[in-house]
Amino acid sequence: MLFFSKIITKISLYPLQILTSNPELALKEILEQDFILSQNFMNHPDCMEGVRAQVIDKDKNPKWNPDDLKSVTDEMVAQFFIEKPGLKGLFDD
Repeated sequence: MLFFSKIITKISLYPLQILTSNPELALKEILEQDFILSQNFMNHPDCMEGVRAQVIDKDKNPKWNPDDLKSVTDEMVAQFFIEKPGLKGLFDD
C-alpha cells in the first residue's frame, strides 16, 4: 500500500468494528461518521503528501508521518472521528 498513509490504513479497519459492535446504528449515523472521516482525511497532511508522491512528483515515495504502522496511536486514530468546529454536517440544512 504505497499510496495510503499509515494512519488511514489503520483507520480503514474501524468502520467494520463500528458496525459489528453497534448493529443498531442508523444509516444516517453511519453516513455522518463516514463524512466526518472523509473530511478529516482530506485535511490531514498525509493526504497532500500522497497526492504529491503519486500525481505531482510521481516519485511514488511518500513521506508519511508517522512512517510506520506501529507508531500510529489510538489517540491519532480517534482524532479522525471528531467533528471539527466549522464543519457543516452531511445532513445539516
